Amino acid sequence: MNLRKNKMLDSHLVGFVVSKALDPAQIARRDKSLQQTLSHFPWLTNQKLEIGDTEIIFWGHPPLENCIHRTQNGDWLVLIGQPIDPISWTKIENALTEATSPQDFDFPFDGRFVLLLIRFNGKHWFVWNDWLGSILVFHTQMGSASIASTLESVVVDTVDYRSDRFCLPGIVSLLLNFVCVGNLTLFEGMTTLRADCMAAWTPQGFSLTQKNTVKPSDERWHEGWDELIDEMYELSRQAILEVVKTQSSWTLPLSGGLDSRLIAAVGAEAGVDYQSFTYGNAHSRDVMFARQVAEYLNIPWSRFEIPNDFLAQHNLMWADWFGSSRDFHGLYQIDFLEYLRTTSLNSVLLGYVGDALAGAHLQSMSKLHKENHPIAPYITGSIWSLNEIRTLFKKPIDEAIQQVSTTLEREMKSIDGSWFQSLMMLDLRQRQRLYISYQPIMYDYYLGVSTPFLNRAYANFCLSLPRTVLEDRRLLKEMYRRYYPNLASISGGCAKNEAMRMTDRYVMKRIIARKLPSKLRLGLFQEFADAPSAVNLGKVLKNSGDKSVPFSLKALHLLDSWFDCEKLRHLCKQSTTGQQAPYKKLSTLFPIAMRIAPFK
Repeated sequence: MNLRKNKMLDSHLVGFVVSKALDPAQIARRDKSLQQTLSHFPWLTNQKLEIGDTEIIFWGHPPLENCIHRTQNGDWLVLIGQPIDPISWTKIENALTEATSPQDFDFPFDGRFVLLLIRFNGKHWFVWNDWLGSILVFHTQMGSASIASTLESVVVDTVDYRSDRFCLPGIVSLLLNFVCVGNLTLFEGMTTLRADCMAAWTPQGFSLTQKNTVKPSDERWHEGWDELIDEMYELSRQAILEVVKTQSSWTLPLSGGLDSRLIAAVGAEAGVDYQSFTYGNAHSRDVMFARQVAEYLNIPWSRFEIPNDFLAQHNLMWADWFGSSRDFHGLYQIDFLEYLRTTSLNSVLLGYVGDALAGAHLQSMSKLHKENHPIAPYITGSIWSLNEIRTLFKKPIDEAIQQVSTTLEREMKSIDGSWFQSLMMLDLRQRQRLYISYQPIMYDYYLGVSTPFLNRAYANFCLSLPRTVLEDRRLLKEMYRRYYPNLASISGGCAKNEAMRMTDRYVMKRIIARKLPSKLRLGLFQEFADAPSAVNLGKVLKNSGDKSVPFSLKALHLLDSWFDCEKLRHLCKQSTTGQQAPYKKLSTLFPIAMRIAPFK
């Protein structure tokens, strides 16, 4: 395979803020907020364009001139993210010219992106995003002024949102889902762009058109088993090859799971130079299985141990970066990313959304959401019970809980497909887009990232499959057994972390291991032993003490108008002693607390 270097992958944008008709105080707050966030990423550069009364500031990995383009009629195009090669501004401009309207334009490349078009006079903006909406965009209008950004805090600070503008359904959703579902946010008047859309800001106001370039169908419900296996193999392989061919070397976070395992296998077969890494405890299952995959594929592999002080070290950075858009899960990856920047400066390949497309969450969601029954106010379950949050709040929240359920129900009804396909799309457009997207966002800021499974052909294929082949990723596992039998023999692909392919040797090892006490399951039998998690959160909490909570207990009284502060104080004390469940509950409150009580 011909591997080539792609300048768009080396230099690309990771974020933007576009605004119009801001007053001087708003501009000052915007610039201060942006400077605060970007100070954590000194390797990124930023640039400003003034187009009429519109200003756009964009930032990314230099040089940035590859990522902006002036059209023949004087309009400006700005591309955020890393679509798949070959990127051609001429092709994009021609497609825009051929479209009868901005609503009819389809971005001619796959991958993770946001494309902005700003008319020559600055009076009209248009934004298109990828089919998942994987790069979140927050926006609001203030009379004649408008602002949109990939950084929630920049919008919040510019508008000077305070707790008196809190959106109660948004708060409830944060506790139940770790994010605000639909296009809700923590604040009234601020929303997020929907997935797979075209958004327009004009003198007449804001409008949005749903594109639906990826959607469910029944196209393959009557195809044979063998044909489906072969087609999944061809489409998944093609999606991965289209990405890996754009560079000669890649950084590959290898978890040992099915998605990174597949990316590793396809790339290794094509002769790609991978540097693979796994973070976590040396005896964790992720590390154990990833090492076996790397050894079999002859891929260089390293392990990184997550430090025990990441909560104390990175709370404030997380608050600047993600603001109040989501909970504080994910801080442990910052040290890993810092390590990767000192070890490998190649762009990163992530298996983002691969598991969801293959049906990994279908069974659990089917148990939670019953057809012809009211929709639960959470996507995949919640660490809080409804009764717990009712007693936590000092305000009545039943109406807000119902509004969260109604938002999810409206999302379900907007999908033209069967019940199980609606569940898959709910997972994709809500959990994957709003929650799991923090991973490619983080990797993009540090090294750049490509996501092979954000491929429209592969996504449409998965969403055209019958339910029986999707549950428990049945089709994907059978594809492994047929085309990657040795990788299927490595544990980690099935329930209880067993192998997808049961060889005689594997079955014999399992029989012997089950007769041994867990502490004696060593060496050949280690994969059947009780394994620690990749990150020992309890140990981290004990090590960090009160620094694990980013606000002072003395400031809890500032939350008193919203929450039962005695309950919060109790959760704080439990967290600092190493109890994980109280901390996880508390972390859903951090985005709210940071807007009320000053962080340490």
